[in-house]
Amino acid sequence: MIANHETPHGASHEVKPAALKLKQACQYLGGISPVTVRRLIDRGLLKRNGALRHIIISVAELDRFLSR
Repeated sequence: MIANHETPHGASHEVKPAALKLKQACQYLGGISPVTVRRLIDRGLLKRNGALRHIIISVAELDRFLSR
């Protein structure tokens, strides 16, 4: 999910997402199942973005969880 965009001078740079959907977050966490991620959220170990109906988790939150 990394997009390459060209700058006006022809150079490209990567745009990394700041948040991931549930399945993307599962892969980011090493390929765990969506059920496991939902359990981590229910237990308060991961915080999801509550503004949306879908489960969106920030990369910073995933990194915080992994650094424990």
